[in-house]
Amino acid sequence: RLRVDLVLVGNELAEPGERTVYVQIIGPDGYVLANASNALFDFEGSSITYSAMRSVDYQNNDLNVSLFYNGPGITSGKYQVKIYTDGHMIGSSEISLR
Repeated sequence: RLRVDLVLVGNELAEPGERTVYVQIIGPDGYVLANASNALFDFEGSSITYSAMRSVDYQNNDLNVSLFYNGPGITSGKYQVKIYTDGHMIGSSEISLR
């Protein structure tokens, strides 16, 4: 089980309301970890596979968000993690598992 933690930073110019946050975890083999073959969302005109998603109520204040991947395929190696919401990639990172 992998947990991804992030903060949606407060922004008084953003529209408050419900947001869907997607995390894409790309394994050492270059494939996206996913629980289902239909785990897709639209990004820049393409369907992208996600590893986990969560709806949150964003009210223009800093909001701590945790997403969990509970599926198969977790091995040792370097993973890329990408975070998306509102049609934008809002963050990325790399982690190494031993």
